[in-house]
Amino acid sequence: MSVRLKSASHLLWVTTFMFLQTHQAFPLDIHTVNSSSGIVAWLSDSRQLPIIVVDFALIGAGSASDPDDKRGLANFGAQMLSEGAGVFDAKAFQEQLADIGATLSFAADRDALVGHLEVAREHRNRAFDLLRLALLQPRFDLEAIERVRIKRDVDLARLDNDPAYVASRAWWEAAFPEHPYKYPPLGSREANGRITSADLQNFQSRLTNSKLVVAAAGDVNAAELSDLLDRGFPNGSKGRGIDARAKAEYRTFAPAIVRLPFPQSACVFGQPGISPTSAEYLPLLVLNHILGGGTLTSRLFVQLRERRGLVYSIRTAPETLSQADLLIGRFATENVKTQAAIETIQAEWRRMAQGEISDKEITAAKSYLKDMLPVSMDGTSAISSRLLAVQRMMQGIDYIQQWRNRIESIDPELVRRTARKVFSTDALTFAVAGEPNGL
Repeated sequence: MSVRLKSASHLLWVTTFMFLQTHQAFPLDIHTVNSSSGIVAWLSDSRQLPIIVVDFALIGAGSASDPDDKRGLANFGAQMLSEGAGVFDAKAFQEQLADIGATLSFAADRDALVGHLEVAREHRNRAFDLLRLALLQPRFDLEAIERVRIKRDVDLARLDNDPAYVASRAWWEAAFPEHPYKYPPLGSREANGRITSADLQNFQSRLTNSKLVVAAAGDVNAAELSDLLDRGFPNGSKGRGIDARAKAEYRTFAPAIVRLPFPQSACVFGQPGISPTSAEYLPLLVLNHILGGGTLTSRLFVQLRERRGLVYSIRTAPETLSQADLLIGRFATENVKTQAAIETIQAEWRRMAQGEISDKEITAAKSYLKDMLPVSMDGTSAISSRLLAVQRMMQGIDYIQQWRNRIESIDPELVRRTARKVFSTDALTFAVAGEPNGL
């Protein structure tokens, strides 16, 4: 996007934010679009800029579906989808995108293959033709496979010595020992060397059995988007995806320590959370903001950074997957301070579990959260991305428009009841990578 377009977009959303200060509802028009093949998408159309953005997820095509001996296959496959398709090899495919100024990218998380397409309105048909080729006819040329394999190998080798990544990997392995969520989406160097062209072909066939979720924003109307959906997604929306009712079992564990020769330790900590479909989810967001929601006023920041000087930063956030709902936090600190930091977190967790939350804290958190969502949707791409995220959380189409009203209506006593129900020091677990003293 040009500097001029970015500036225009920024001005538009500053104006929108100012409007939101005096209106409780979010003035964003969001509606469903149904294609002839049965694809359902959420659309926020705007004529402010001649740009169309589409974000989508194929639920069930993520890393949790990788074979045990080919962990990382979905991630490898996602990288390969833009490395040539149809009659175009990798170089020619990228040239086709560049010629129309389009951006097309893919990635894999634990649950899904996710994609992002951004293009000027005048080139929309060609962009969706290229999307269809990437999904339906990826080439998986041997030269491209080996080039991507080498890059992945370098990245995985680097991450093996990254304390933050190693701590996260250790936490997931210990928390879900009997579920595929325990494996990192990137896989391992060992598995990376075993993935073949046939494996990648099998991954591509996985896409046809996945549930398609789509969001779009920008200069496109419902009829146009309906045609584009059928043009770009060859298999419609027939896939089954993941059975969200089958929950992954979370296990508690003693602190998991991975020894790395670094002067600092990285730590990931967490416990089970709440489903976004629960009436207690928004109260949990209020609690998370109070506890460690990333602001300078959160309890964990004040206690660990300002009062004790134990960390530079610390943050907690809910994480929602198809088969698990979590509350996860992260920090890094000097090895000699790691144990004290963990003990301080446990003490603050205990206060939350006892429902020790003041009306003043709740009011301040609600005030912040009411404007958090509109501020985060600061452009066409951000709107599309947020619409996809809300759908993946199984929320209704009015979730965004009614956000401020719903946050404002949260009862303080429900917040305290939710804290007493959800937070548990017995369920809180830690994984540390480094040379932590005393652990």
